Amino acid sequence: MRKIIKLTWQDIDDIINKLSPELTGFNNIYAIPRGGLIPAVILSHKLNISITNKIDSKTLILDDICDSGFTIKKFLNTNKVACLITLSNTDIIYGKQYKKNTWIEFPWENPSNTKFDLKDYENKRNI
Repeated sequence: MRKIIKLTWQDIDDIINKLSPELTGFNNIYAIPRGGLIPAVILSHKLNISITNKIDSKTLILDDICDSGFTIKKFLNTNKVACLITLSNTDIIYGKQYKKNTWIEFPWENPSNTKFDLKDYENKRNI
């Protein structure tokens, strides 16, 4: 079983503040649905750039977490990718790194679903 870490809104604010100086030169942000949506809104306000559905070479790709790297893999050759949290060694910009056997509960997630979400995740990956 993975260790569950419950992040607070203050943790998210701290991670965004740490991450944002590295995220210069972008015209917009593409939020990977669903996890990247809330962080993208926060970061778009902080960086004063818009969120977009059209990706070009000046678009930052953003997700909440990079676990295996599967979701972001298709963007790595064309765009810079950032995640608030990483559990992998994928070449991305990230705010905080945790060990692979960690389950992150974000403050926008329903805490009563955490154990179900974790079990579902593990079942889908035969962990």
